[in-house]
Amino acid sequence: MPGGVWPITLYVFTGAACNLFMTQSGQRNLLRDKSVCLILRAREHIVQDSLFTRPNQPVDLRNPANVGRFQTIAFGESPDKGVTSTFFVGMAPAKSASTSLFDALPDVLLLNFDELPLWLCRATDAIRDELTWQRAGFRSVAARQAELIVIDVIRHYIASHTTRLPAWISLPDHSRVATALREFHRDISRSWTLEMLASVAGTSRSRLIAAAQHELGEGIFSYVTRFRMQEAARLLLDTSLSVRKIAWQVGYQSEAAFSIAFKRYNGVQPRQFRGGATR
Repeated sequence: MPGGVWPITLYVFTGAACNLFMTQSGQRNLLRDKSVCLILRAREHIVQDSLFTRPNQPVDLRNPANVGRFQTIAFGESPDKGVTSTFFVGMAPAKSASTSLFDALPDVLLLNFDELPLWLCRATDAIRDELTWQRAGFRSVAARQAELIVIDVIRHYIASHTTRLPAWISLPDHSRVATALREFHRDISRSWTLEMLASVAGTSRSRLIAAAQHELGEGIFSYVTRFRMQEAARLLLDTSLSVRKIAWQVGYQSEAAFSIAFKRYNGVQPRQFRGGATR
């Protein structure tokens, strides 16, 4: 699956187990006989019945050209030895959806059917029925059901992986800290100050400091710095961007200031960190 234009691709796998390989990161995922998977940010990937199977003709995620067009794939040696079948669709979140939430999620969200509520498993069966029988309006019905599945898969992923996600995701909607951090995650390259964060949260600096300590267990700028350093480390490992460009992307106007902060957090300079990982 080459990279495409859809921010979200929903897969539903049934039948024999198979493998999902993310070509950019090298991440491999074993998919059980019944599982739901979301690929975010149109990342290139390979779905295969075996790690040693050569890929078939690539499927361009820009085709189907609209959300109502599901596609299906079946692969494997034979029904006796196990065939995996899947249906998938590309879609985009509504313009009103929180981009900071999607940015905080990993490229792959994978949940097995036994982790999902019964109604959600039945919803996937309902989509399969719509695609199989093709009654009047089946594409629209299947697309709406897919939207509900995507929303609930994200909700269940957040609920079961809170330690892997930014702390603000699990904070209540009325939290001033959550409001401030949502704005921070929307643009981490901005030179945020305490005054700016307090302003977007509609509170005072002192109250924001106290609330962050209570809700996060750390100062708000401790969180901001930690997230920036983690994102910088990811960019150093996963991209060929220059250190100066990475510094700018994570909110540092000066490469020197970024290098000092990075060494304080990771123990080595950015170039040493990148060089050590490639050896």
